[in-house]
Amino acid sequence: MNRNPFRCEQGPNLVRWEKTIGLLEERLGGVRNILDVGPRGAFTERLEKELGGKIENTGNKDLDVCRLRSLAFDCVFIFEVLEHLLNPLHLLLEVKKTLKVGGRVYITYPHRPHFWWYKTHFHEFDGYRFGELVKRAGFKITYQTWWHVRKFKIWGFRPMIRYFVDKNYFYELRVI
Repeated sequence: MNRNPFRCEQGPNLVRWEKTIGLLEERLGGVRNILDVGPRGAFTERLEKELGGKIENTGNKDLDVCRLRSLAFDCVFIFEVLEHLLNPLHLLLEVKKTLKVGGRVYITYPHRPHFWWYKTHFHEFDGYRFGELVKRAGFKITYQTWWHVRKFKIWGFRPMIRYFVDKNYFYELRVI
């Protein structure tokens, strides 16, 4: 087995994938007209296999300024994307336009204490900041949960701290 820590199919990423897929299987019902925000990758392929059907992606568009098709999708996935954007509000407003009536948005993001924020993230969200962002975009939170990501080796101080404080949040949103 390849032990490359940057492969998405291993370790903490695999835990996030499995949890996310399990929650989607519970919540989605028969929805099959889905947009996955971001480039197509191994997780998109796994989602298609587990959920059935084809999932469209936004590709490598600049999500801070892109335009999405109006009224095109029943469901939109935004998995670990918002924290990387300069303007996550723009993306949520575009997603709102692309949803059909009654459509849902599923979002995941990592959460860490302030002293642990990643330099690759323009935004780190806590519950309050995320709630204000989605409210400003015209959504309401209809479901939320979180879990610890604990599938990695504890080699040193930082991994030990991550073991206890890293969380991933999962939200379901609907248009207000």
